[in-house]
Amino acid sequence: MTIDARLIAEARESHARVSRCLLDARKLVDEEFGRQRSWTGASAAAERDARERLHRLGCLSLALDALMERIDEREQSPGGRPALARLLAEPCVVRFTANTGEPAHDEALTVVGIVAAAREQSDRIGDLVAGHRSAASSVAARLARLRTDFEELAARTGPGRADGDRTGDDGTGPGDGPAGRLAALQRQAAADPLGCARPGPWRDAVNRAADEVAVLRRARAAAAEQDLTARAERLRTAVRRWRHLVTEATREGLGDGTDPVVGLPVDALLDRVGHGVPSGPDAQAVLGEELDRTTERVDAARRRLRRRCHAELGGRLEAYRQRAADEGRAEHPELDRHYREARDRLRPDGFAVTAASRAVRAYQQAVNEGTR
Repeated sequence: MTIDARLIAEARESHARVSRCLLDARKLVDEEFGRQRSWTGASAAAERDARERLHRLGCLSLALDALMERIDEREQSPGGRPALARLLAEPCVVRFTANTGEPAHDEALTVVGIVAAAREQSDRIGDLVAGHRSAASSVAARLARLRTDFEELAARTGPGRADGDRTGDDGTGPGDGPAGRLAALQRQAAADPLGCARPGPWRDAVNRAADEVAVLRRARAAAAEQDLTARAERLRTAVRRWRHLVTEATREGLGDGTDPVVGLPVDALLDRVGHGVPSGPDAQAVLGEELDRTTERVDAARRRLRRRCHAELGGRLEAYRQRAADEGRAEHPELDRHYREARDRLRPDGFAVTAASRAVRAYQQAVNEGTR
């Protein structure tokens, strides 16, 4: 291969390389910054810098386009070899227009210099796009976490209550509550993610909103703990009342002496509450519902035993009343007094097992003693 042929091949390869750099850089800039999107702040500055460098890269590519055209002309013209040799030996004139961010000017660069300058611009554009993309991703992640936190709180306590949000002065939009500020933060991040990713007012506002979420979450956890503690105490009270009634009934010979609480997960539920509030609103709701159901089952068992004791005592009283009547003593003043006292103790609104049982037993004894 002659020297000229080698130089031409190198020039064509350099032209192809710079063209690829231009296409790749243009694609990066258009994908990241868009063609008609309005950026502000640091993002606007990054876009401007990237597009100016892209234009500079285009100027470098145009210079090599012109060189390729002149090489083609020299190769095809008769006796063009001396002119071709001079063309390959001379530097290229690159015309940088005002769109590069600098006053229009010309620079004489060799093909190697053009390739190096193109690579530099391409690398810088790549850095700008990568930095902007990373900032946008970081800002979006922070907003997503904040949005998830607010949505979780709102789902548990209702919109406009978990975050204390208020409408704007015109009553049509979000106000200065956390959710309203989140919307403002989203608008700012959409317009200037690069600026928002840097230390400054935006990050301070996000941190304040995150602090509010933490405060609200702690308050909700405290409320959940109080609620579960209150439900657990209702269960303990129900169990105490049930077992007190069982003790009374057993002592008075009433009921069958069974304890249905043994078959209920009372201790397990109370232990779960004692070990702290479970994490997650769903787990808390499930535990609260289990406590309520168990409390209702204990209360239902107590009501059934109470009705049974009332029925047994009422039946016993009426049986002895009938015996006294059969013996012609039902209207005896002493028996009648005991009977009325027992009936009074059996009134549903004032029924107490021990007192009613003693009153019925007093009547039994009076009938058995044959009071005349």
